[in-house]
Amino acid sequence: MQRHQALSRLDSDADGFPSTAELLGRVRPSDHLDYSPYRTPRGDVLAHVPDGITLRRLDLNEGAPAPDGLRAEWLARLTHDPLHVYPDEHAWELRKVIARHVGVADHVGIANPDDDAPHYVAVGSGSVQLYQQVPLAFRDTSDPPRDTALVFSPAYGAYYPVVRSTGMQVLRHRFDGDRLDLAAMPGVAQASRAGLVILCSPNNPTGEVIPNPVIAEVCAATDGIVMVDEAYGEFGSAGAAALLARFPNLIVTGTTSKAFSLARLRVGWAVANPMVIDAISRIQTPWHLSGPAQLAATLALDPSLAFSGQVATNVAAVRAERDRLARRLRKIPGVESVLGSEGNFVSFSTTFPAGEVWGALLATHCIQIRDIAAVMGHPRYLRVSVTNNPADTDSFLQAIREVLTCPI
Repeated sequence: MQRHQALSRLDSDADGFPSTAELLGRVRPSDHLDYSPYRTPRGDVLAHVPDGITLRRLDLNEGAPAPDGLRAEWLARLTHDPLHVYPDEHAWELRKVIARHVGVADHVGIANPDDDAPHYVAVGSGSVQLYQQVPLAFRDTSDPPRDTALVFSPAYGAYYPVVRSTGMQVLRHRFDGDRLDLAAMPGVAQASRAGLVILCSPNNPTGEVIPNPVIAEVCAATDGIVMVDEAYGEFGSAGAAALLARFPNLIVTGTTSKAFSLARLRVGWAVANPMVIDAISRIQTPWHLSGPAQLAATLALDPSLAFSGQVATNVAAVRAERDRLARRLRKIPGVESVLGSEGNFVSFSTTFPAGEVWGALLATHCIQIRDIAAVMGHPRYLRVSVTNNPADTDSFLQAIREVLTCPI
């Protein structure tokens, strides 16, 4: 009752304060928030799945289930961590193992890896957070072209809203066809004068790796920052960190959400010149990575622990299933094109509109994949995630065959 009366008073100016309506009328969204936030359709779908029905979720490129031993060790160690104590705000141990995983010492020639290599690493709540932090750290508002990020399409859909949220403009350069024009990238980057160039390798959703010679040419062609997203790097041949010694404007990002099976905990990283890492650290919030997340990522990435071998086994199984799925998919009537992929996913087009195929798979087989028609600029493209479980592959192949060979 008292709260209601207080709100009623705010709606009048009897006490000298503006009304709630007037105050709300003064609130104006910033001009740069002229975009829709990144959203996935998973939540809407899950809300309508009947009880007792198992939904095969092959839509978000999640990794294999984490090794049981890793989960058990993580939980055992958490029981000894006091909840009232802040975690390491610098995430030093985690940055050490990330540096070892990426091979920072070898790439830049460091004599004392444990002391010096972590200075080449920043961590974030998922690697996508770093695509917001880098523009915040390096924006140049004095020159409009420099205050622009260049993204080659088709590409991961979150780049645009995440970068745009910082006030930076985004230039989306789309190539004709369903693959990236690798040879054209350096020239496009140079002509754009963009202050930030984003490359995705392996590219999501096309699955292709951008070779290091192309990345080197892009770095040389621009005086801005070049960010290479290697979220799926463990599944393919990506390795842009080998260029770090030559190009101080290069940032290579990775994540524990895919190959390391820690998507729920949200841990990503960036490796770059220490001066770049220092700039990123200045705009990061204190304790931006929780203690449990730091611990799980450290355990998963530490090459001295048995879990790294188990992760490698999962990755090898995903690669085998990916290649098997692609081979079998090409033989199914109604499949027009299957893109070669070095990620844990396969993109393909069919003779039917993507939305219809997506809906039929969900309604008749309870399999959710991703409609990527808008991202690809092609009305019949879909993407399916690949797991380390042959049963997932078999179920999807049977379902897509039935959907494409029967009237939708």
